[in-house]
Amino acid sequence: MHLERSGRVFNVRVEKSSGDKKFDDSAIEAVRTASPFPPVPESARIVVGDLHMVLDPTRPDQPVGKTTENATKSKPTPPVSR
Repeated sequence: MHLERSGRVFNVRVEKSSGDKKFDDSAIEAVRTASPFPPVPESARIVVGDLHMVLDPTRPDQPVGKTTENATKSKPTPPVSR
């Protein structure tokens, strides 16, 4: 996708399909629905232009590699008392 300083997004497209057309279409629709984004401040002008997002269509209940496996085996972090 291309992001203008105004926050407007255009040229939203899937460059590499997830293999799930519904997922791909919903990702495009989500970006279009969220647009326009707030204007990009001058200090963050580096984010203006062509942007690439990687979305993983893996369902949360399906383990995908070490990170997920370790996360499901680890103990929850105790709450911080204030």
